[in-house]
Amino acid sequence: MKILLNNINYFLKNDFLYLKNVYFCKLFIPKFISILIKNDTLIIENLKRQKCMFNAFISNLNNLILGIKNLWTKKLEISGIGYKISL
Repeated sequence: MKILLNNINYFLKNDFLYLKNVYFCKLFIPKFISILIKNDTLIIENLKRQKCMFNAFISNLNNLILGIKNLWTKKLEISGIGYKISL
C-alpha cells in the first residue's frame, strides 16, 4: 500500500514513525509491518499476513495524517438573543 505525504516532515527511528507539520505525533510500527520511504511516499507491506492488525495500522496512520494536515476547527452558528460568547 502506498501513502503519499505532501508537506509533512517524517522520519523513521527505533520502530517509530514520526510525523510533523503543525502538530507532532509518533506511531509505533509493529514487527510484521515493513515501511519503505521513496520520494515522499510511504510504501507499507504486511510481512506476516495479519490482515486485521495491518488494516488497523493503516487506519491509524491515515487518521494521524488527516489530523496533522487539517487543523482542528469547529464552526458554531448561534442564533437568538442573550447568549454570551467568549473565546
